[in-house]
Amino acid sequence: MDRCGVRYVLQFNFMCKVGVFLVPLICHAATYTSASCGAADFQAQINNSANGDVVQGPVAGGSATWTSGVTVGNTHQITLNGNACSVTFGSGGSLSLTVGSSNYTRVTNFTFNGSGTNGNDVIEFHTVTSPASLTFRFDHNTLSCGSPSAPSTILGIYQNGPGLVDHNSFSCGHGADELIHVLGLGASDDSGWWDTVSIGGANMIFIEDNTFSDSGGAGASALQSYYGARTVIRHNTFTNMQLDQHGSGGIGARWWEIYSNTFSTQDGICLRAGSGMVFSNITTGAIRMTQEYGTYPAEWQVGQGQETVHGSPTNCSTNGPPGCYFAYVWNDVTPSLNTTQGCAAGLANMIHFERDVFAQNDGGNGVRSGTYASIPGTCSTYQGYWATDQSTLYQCTATNTWTAYYTPYTYPHPLTLIGVAGQSNMVVSGSGTWK
Repeated sequence: MDRCGVRYVLQFNFMCKVGVFLVPLICHAATYTSASCGAADFQAQINNSANGDVVQGPVAGGSATWTSGVTVGNTHQITLNGNACSVTFGSGGSLSLTVGSSNYTRVTNFTFNGSGTNGNDVIEFHTVTSPASLTFRFDHNTLSCGSPSAPSTILGIYQNGPGLVDHNSFSCGHGADELIHVLGLGASDDSGWWDTVSIGGANMIFIEDNTFSDSGGAGASALQSYYGARTVIRHNTFTNMQLDQHGSGGIGARWWEIYSNTFSTQDGICLRAGSGMVFSNITTGAIRMTQEYGTYPAEWQVGQGQETVHGSPTNCSTNGPPGCYFAYVWNDVTPSLNTTQGCAAGLANMIHFERDVFAQNDGGNGVRSGTYASIPGTCSTYQGYWATDQSTLYQCTATNTWTAYYTPYTYPHPLTLIGVAGQSNMVVSGSGTWK
C-alpha cells in the first residue's frame, strides 16, 4: 500500500521562457537499511518496504558479488540508494525493477560491475506504456562491463513508459558493445508505430548528462533503440562510442531527439529507422542515415515516423502529415544518406533530402536558422527554421506559412531537482536556460 502519495509543485523562471512547471514532491515515509551490500540483504529490505520508501545500503558502504537476482516489483515503488555499495554481477546476478504509477522508482549511488552478453542485460527497467507509468530515474551510478567474453549490454529498458537515465558513468572495453538497449514494445509488437508522438514531450526515455567510453576499438554503441522506442539523448559525452537507432528488417526505432552531445569518435550517429531531430552536437563525426530493406516507402522508413494504416507505410513523397514525421538536422554536420559504410549497409536511393530529411547545407533550404525576427518570408512545405532566440523549430506547413513545430523538453529534466535520498516536501524555485 502507499504510505504517501506524490504531489507536484514548482514555480520555475526560465530565461526566454517564463511559466509554471510541475515536478514531483516525494514523501518518503520510511527508510530501510540493508545489513550489507549483498543481494539477499537488499532483497529482504525491499520486501519490507512500501510505495514511497527508501531502501539504502549500509551507511559505511561496502562491496558484494550478486549471484541471485534482486527484484523490485511495482508494489514497491521506492528509491534504491546504494550508499556507495560496489556490486559485481556474478553468474545469476541481476537487478530488475517494474515501474508503477503511484510513486517514483529510482536507483542511485551504486557502482555496478559486470554485464550481460549477446544482447542480454543485467539491469532492467520494465515500464508501462498505457496508461503510462511514472518516470523512473537511474542516476549517479558508475557502471563497468568488466571482462566479458562477448559484446556487452548493461542496461535494458522495456516498453515505452517514460524514464530518465542521468549523471551516470558507463565504461567498457570489449569492442562491439551495446551498453544500453531501449527496447520499446518488443520484437513482435509494432503498435508503437501506429500512434502519434508528442514531439518535445515528457513521455520519452531521456538519456541525459552521462559519460560513455569504450576502449575496445571501433563499433561500440552507447545506446541502441528498437521496436517503436522514443528516445531523447542530450548533453552526454561519448568517447569511442556511437549511437544507433536500429532498423535492419525488424521493427525499427520510432522517434529520436539527439542534441547538445559531445562525441570523440568518427562513428557518431547511425539512424536506421524512424524520425526526429539532430542538432547542436559537438564533433559529431558522421551522421549516417540508411535504409536496409524494402522499397520506398518501406516500413519503419527513415524520415517517415508513423504508420497510419497498419502494414501500409505512408508515401511521404506525395503525402504530408498525418503519417509523415520528417527528420530535421541543423547546427550539425550534414547527414550522409543511403551510406554503405559505417554502422550498416543501406540500399540506394531510399532516403532523399527535402522529402524525408530536411537539413542545413542539404543543397536547398531544408533548415535555416536565426532570430525569429529574421524568419524568411518565403518557404516551401516542410522546410524548417530554428529560431535561436526561442529555441523553437518552425515548420513550413503551407507555402510561405511558418508554424511552431518543436521545442525541446525542459533541461535539465525536472526529476533532477530531487536529491540523492529524495528529499520530502521539497519546493524549488530557480532559474535556468532551455537548450
